[in-house]
Amino acid sequence: MTSLPLYGAIALQFIDTVVELAFIVNFVGWNHSRAGKEFFVSYQGSEFSLNGKPLNYLVDQGHTANGAAGTSIVVIGVGGALALYLRRRQLKHNNELRGFTKFLYNFWLYMTAITAVFTIAAFVYLFVVTYQHAGQHIDLGIASQLNNQPYPGNVPYPKNTWTPQNWFPAMLELDLVSAHDRSDIKFHVALIKGWQWNLIPMVILSIITAVLAFIDKKRHDQGINRSNGASRLEAARKKSGSPYS
Repeated sequence: MTSLPLYGAIALQFIDTVVELAFIVNFVGWNHSRAGKEFFVSYQGSEFSLNGKPLNYLVDQGHTANGAAGTSIVVIGVGGALALYLRRRQLKHNNELRGFTKFLYNFWLYMTAITAVFTIAAFVYLFVVTYQHAGQHIDLGIASQLNNQPYPGNVPYPKNTWTPQNWFPAMLELDLVSAHDRSDIKFHVALIKGWQWNLIPMVILSIITAVLAFIDKKRHDQGINRSNGASRLEAARKKSGSPYS
């Protein structure tokens, strides 16, 4: 029988990664729509428009986190529920796993470890890239002279390389004309921080799930070995005609 802690770990990991994916998808949708348009900024008694995304904009770390979350949901959550269900059902009739059930269960088992490593890599990648570009600020002298126009005349801010984690907080340092724009950016900065820091519980839960999955496999194999040993001993006793060992 599968241990309750393993079921609990899979459920918690599934819920946490659904939250992670929801944060990322919400931000990505906004990043591809509103964020790429113009924002008006007050500067030295006048206004200028600033493109909502800089020229040098790093987003691969977000794609990696998105991939880790998606893998966890589909492979570990949904795949795990199916693999463990099929394993339990087959073991009611056989003393060993066979065919597709064996393949699916073993695939899921090793994917728990691979997903844990992938999640750790996504966590390290995101935090390293974010740290490398921390503390940057938008140079208003440059930004105000870009003569940015609506699409297709966009002129993205060219100085430095940015991540969503430091670009949008830097935009909040500016005197934005629209209070709605400021509120909108604040909301999505909160989402960015949410999916960034949520990688920590994702890492912890993915490791716990992998460890519990392999412990469960070891206990399951030991149980089968004991059962097979008892069956062989019983068969030997019957063959010898003696009820005693």
